Amino acid sequence: MPKDPGPNGKASRLLAVVLATLALVVGVPSAASATTPGITNPTITATQTSVSTETFWGWYRTPVTVSFTCTPGSAPVPTCPAPVVLSRNSNASFVTATITASDGGTASVKVGPIRIDHTTPVVRFLGVKSGRTYRRSPRMRLREFDRLSGLFLSSLRVSRHPGRHYDRYFESVAATDRAGNYASATVRFRVRHH
Repeated sequence: MPKDPGPNGKASRLLAVVLATLALVVGVPSAASATTPGITNPTITATQTSVSTETFWGWYRTPVTVSFTCTPGSAPVPTCPAPVVLSRNSNASFVTATITASDGGTASVKVGPIRIDHTTPVVRFLGVKSGRTYRRSPRMRLREFDRLSGLFLSSLRVSRHPGRHYDRYFESVAATDRAGNYASATVRFRVRHH
């Protein structure tokens, strides 16, 4: 029957297992690692700009340009990435860039999500046509929506101007989405007196 190694023997075996595990996890530093003697990695930063201001909800309504600034470490960086322009509608775009110095040092940056919506909301009156005269009040409906960033604000204005033979109506609606796009619609019609 094997002899019990005792507390000291068990502790030694446990220490050996822990050290072996650490060796597997840590591994050997790569040539581009900051721990490599004599090599300091470069740095890269990114900034995003647009003609429109990013809204409270994180949306732009104009193209976004992502520009990069590269700073060398222990060796020069041959090239810094060119600016990237995002112009398509998207609720989550990402931009990544990586640089490599002449001595092998590397750095990366990731920007996002970038949300762009340059499509105006849809607003329209249904059940009534502008310029028409009706014998009775039409069953008018209002349709408004925004498929990407969503509606933020909508306002409806209705005015009635009584006349001798007709009542004149003027109705307008305005809507703004979360990216700051604006749309409006108006309708004018008359309703004949009975």
